[in-house]
Parts: sequence; structure tokens; C-alpha cells
Amino acid sequence: SRAQDEVRTGRVDLIAGAFLTLPRLESMDYVHPAFFSTPSVVWVRQGETFPYSGWQDLQGHTGDTLVGNSFGQQFDAYAQVNLTLEGVSSLTQAFQKLLLGRTDYVLYERYPGLALAETLGMEDDLQVLEPPISSEGLYLTLSHNSACNDPWLRGQLAKKMTELSVAGLPETLLQRNLLRWKEQQLQPASVQNP
Repeated sequence: SRAQDEVRTGRVDLIAGAFLTLPRLESMDYVHPAFFSTPSVVWVRQGETFPYSGWQDLQGHTGDTLVGNSFGQQFDAYAQVNLTLEGVSSLTQAFQKLLLGRTDYVLYERYPGLALAETLGMEDDLQVLEPPISSEGLYLTLSHNSACNDPWLRGQLAKKMTELSVAGLPETLLQRNLLRWKEQQLQPASVQNP
């Protein structure tokens, strides 16, 4: 992504919300702990579920996901060998294909998927199967090429992230901002937010 390119070159010092991957470790330092975990789930048509308790139950069904989406290295490797997945350009397209019966399931993150389903008026037509296929941590990262990346700063960030996570702040902020986002979607297009 463009943000990752900016971090690699050192033009951007920090990314808030990066997944941990081996290639990124070559250009970024990760601040632990993760400040949030984002579950990726199996979306199906309401009332048209299939027995599901894990990855193996997706075999024999066709699924969609966004082009270039990753659900963690383990799942991605499993999916490449064992699943029939098509990459589509947008979540809206994936949900539409699902509702038209052209695919059996969609793989996507729970919270952004729920927000879009509500915006499109599809929330009553879709259902999430449990358990999630993965739950990846979101981290603060510092560029190896950042002038401010030093042990003291990483230590201070790790201390603060631990305090905030223990206090439940990430979940509180998620719920508050989901509500704010939904309210914005209900406003007429001509109304501008200050």
C-alpha cells in the first residue's frame, strides 16, 4: 500500500493499525501489544448457512474476498491449497454476489463488514458464521528509517499501549466511532459535517 511505501522510505514515521507480517518486519518496528484484534469472519446469506466449525468446512463451497486481502499467513496458505476463492474489487460487489446466490460465502472483517451491510440495508439479509477464520492484531509501527525511532520512544509507546488496552479504551473507541459513522451515513448528502 502507499502508506507502507511511505514508511519504508521514512517519509512517514508511524502507522496506526498495521497487521504483523514477515515482509513488514524488514522496514518497520512493531510496538507491542497490539491495540486491537480484528476478527475476519465468514458472511453468508441469512438462513442459508452450512455446517461450519472451522476452515475445513469451507471446502466444497465457493467464496469471495477482496483482491489482495490477507487473513494471516496460516489461513492464506490453507486457502490457496484447499479453498475456492475469487477475488473481487469491493465488498459491496462481494455482498451483492452473495445475495444473488453467485457465491456461497464472503470472507471479510467483522466490523467494517457490519458497517457496510447496515449502510447498504443488507444487515437483515446477511449472517456471520462463528468462529472467525482469523483474528489479527493491529499494531502501531515505526519506520526503520524514521529519525524518531529509538528505544526510548518504542518503550514509551509500548507502556502507553499496554495501559490503554488494559483500560478497554480501544473497544470503547470502536463502539463510539461505529455509532458516529452510522449517524453520518444517515445524513443527507448535501449536509456537511464541521
